[in-house]
Amino acid sequence: KKSGVSTTLYVTVTGKNVDQLDDFAQLAKDHECAAVHFNQVTIAGRALSFVDELALSVDQQQRLPELVAETTRVIFGEELSATDERCWVDGVTVYMSADGNLYLCSEVFQRRPDLSIGNIRSFSFKAWAEQQNVSSFANDGDKCCYGVRASEHSVFVGNVGAECIFAPRKWSIDTLSKLYDVLGELYQDIGQDCRDCRDPDCLGYVWLLKKEADRLYEQGVALVQVNDGPTFIHSFPMTSEGRPDLSTRYPPCSQLCTDSRRCRIYQDRPLACRLYPLGPETKADGTVVWALHLDCLHVERMEKRGMLPQFERRALSILNSLSPQLLGEIAETYREVDALCAFPDGENKYRSLQPVK
Repeated sequence: KKSGVSTTLYVTVTGKNVDQLDDFAQLAKDHECAAVHFNQVTIAGRALSFVDELALSVDQQQRLPELVAETTRVIFGEELSATDERCWVDGVTVYMSADGNLYLCSEVFQRRPDLSIGNIRSFSFKAWAEQQNVSSFANDGDKCCYGVRASEHSVFVGNVGAECIFAPRKWSIDTLSKLYDVLGELYQDIGQDCRDCRDPDCLGYVWLLKKEADRLYEQGVALVQVNDGPTFIHSFPMTSEGRPDLSTRYPPCSQLCTDSRRCRIYQDRPLACRLYPLGPETKADGTVVWALHLDCLHVERMEKRGMLPQFERRALSILNSLSPQLLGEIAETYREVDALCAFPDGENKYRSLQPVK
């Protein structure tokens, strides 16, 4: 400030530095910065390579707005505003990329670089202002992907949504059948590895999405629904009272033929089976992540062949192409299942790919 240059400290809040918010704010205050901006980390791009280190736990995500508010009170003696989730696209400010292309918002540039309104070399701001061809999304009540709270010297930007209203993503996987198809392509070379595998297979609680449960029920497959909640393929022994014994550890799937080792419902097998060795997992801190199971023979052989990084990139591309509705159904069903049954021997051997949003 003494040199006449106004500065702002920008901090991306991660699992590594979430306990240092006071230190960052004090640093900004000591150096007379105009403000400190705390931005909740978005696990994308390069951050995907360090998801275990950078991702905030579920508890940290929930507490983060109040943590920043408390830091603002302690260091600056200020109160953060209420959260503003409205879209601010109104043409008053624009974002310019490194090559001079102009966008109504940095998020539009990130998600839809084809929606540039022009280039700084030839763009006429006067004509743009006269045309007034950008409506104020804030007045329409549409929500931004980010929620903003601010005071004079502190700003908090949190993640509140998956989709930008102004530049909606063209989700390529919005139905269960499409997801089945792309998973079939992803695993088209898994057959021989499955035949060579000597580990016990098709064990545990095979959970079903609602459409899968309805389809298998119509085919006469025995199912179990727990307390009007998640539905499983019925593979459980019966108690003396004639009820399924859900306490059984790793029940063998009733649809696997013990002699031929073939699946009776292979063409209609559920998503939980089609995903493996991918799948949702719950970490010790409660965070649900997309995980790659490392004790699968297919994974072990891909790693030996140097093909695992390519497989992971393809898998992430699929997971990131799920529509919010389909992803939400999968995540909600998994969380219901997870609340009922944890792995009795602790976490599986897996590598986190990214959080399930």
